[in-house]
Amino acid sequence: MENGLRIRVDKPSFSYGGDAVALADFARLKKGERALDLGAGTGILSILLHGRYGARFIAIEVQEAMCALARESVALNNQEDAIEVRCADLRALRPCAGFENFDAAVCNPPYFCAGTQSENGQRMQSRHQNTCTLRDVAACAARMLKDGGRLYVCCPVSQFADCCAALIQYGLQPKRACIQNQRLVLLEARKNGGVGLELTIENQK
Repeated sequence: MENGLRIRVDKPSFSYGGDAVALADFARLKKGERALDLGAGTGILSILLHGRYGARFIAIEVQEAMCALARESVALNNQEDAIEVRCADLRALRPCAGFENFDAAVCNPPYFCAGTQSENGQRMQSRHQNTCTLRDVAACAARMLKDGGRLYVCCPVSQFADCCAALIQYGLQPKRACIQNQRLVLLEARKNGGVGLELTIENQK
């Protein structure tokens, strides 16, 4: 990985894919900002984005085995002072003192609503919307972000309209979107932001 960063993975279960890396490339953070990584998995987004921008992260992941991998990776990269991994269900997150008014949130959510599911429970939970939907992500971000806070999320092109509808339902206005290779949409939404979307299309070879 870039700048010598390393990630622990468990390939029989789940590691991370190119969509997470694309989302990290799309996100815009600043040094010292407080951010949430929702459904953090192995911690790839937190680790990459702290390394690039110096933002501080709380990484939320419901699967304890994934949390263990993420903590290993954080320690491996000497990022313990900047990234905290919490085992929690994002659907249950609520603001409280010191855990509120975040500047940004990032999420590479489960995509699939139907179809054959993996017999591996960890991989299935990471890929299918059995325990987390786009609306769950939007509702969580709306609770936890400050006014003007940004959510960075990705989804398949086939779910672009549904994703925008979910964001708007919870007061997160889509502001910037990039369609990559007619397959993946990268989105930035702002809490209580004004209307207006900047759309770009990239066809990478």
